[in-house]
Amino acid sequence: MNFKKSFLYSFTLLLTSTGCISKQTVVTRECFDQIELGTTVADFEEVLGKPFFIRNRGGGIVEYEYIERITMNQSEVIMERHYLLCVCNGRVIRKRTWSGNQPAFNEIYQDDPNDTEF
Repeated sequence: MNFKKSFLYSFTLLLTSTGCISKQTVVTRECFDQIELGTTVADFEEVLGKPFFIRNRGGGIVEYEYIERITMNQSEVIMERHYLLCVCNGRVIRKRTWSGNQPAFNEIYQDDPNDTEF
């Protein structure tokens, strides 16, 4: 009976730890605010996970971009927040964010694409 309890406990622990490891990190404003200037790349990747995109800005500056998608009904993206970290010599030197709303369907498409009056 002791072996059965031990096995069940080990199996449950394995399943829960695997779920945490495979789950993709969701970046939020609160997580982004934890990152301070001077933080190393390894340290902020531990908090935020892998970036969505990495850009080389020249002059030794690399920009790491993270995106938070705010959804409605878990399928329709209604807003995106972009979190950007500029890194030089392996440390954060600048942080910024910007937000954007998805345009409504009728604002994307027109009946006549040659019509210049909106």
